[in-house]
Amino acid sequence: MNPEQSQAISALYQKHQVHLVSGCIPSLAPLIVLAPFYSVLNKLTELHGAHWLWVSDLSRPEQLPLHILPVLMVAT
Repeated sequence: MNPEQSQAISALYQKHQVHLVSGCIPSLAPLIVLAPFYSVLNKLTELHGAHWLWVSDLSRPEQLPLHILPVLMVAT
C-alpha cells in the first residue's frame, strides 16, 4: 500500500470517526465468558473417569487418531 492510499484511508476513518481497534472488541467478548468456563471445567473432579460416547475419560483428550470433537466443533 502506498502512502497516498494510507493517507486516504486514514482521512476516511477520521471523517466517519472509526477506530481500527473497534472491530476487534466484539470478537473479544466471548473470551470473557469462555476463559472462566474453561477454568471451572478444567478443575472439575467429576469429569475424571467419566465417559461420554466414545471418549473414555472426559478429563483427558480423546484417544482416537483423528480427533472427532474438534472437527465437529469447526463444522458447526
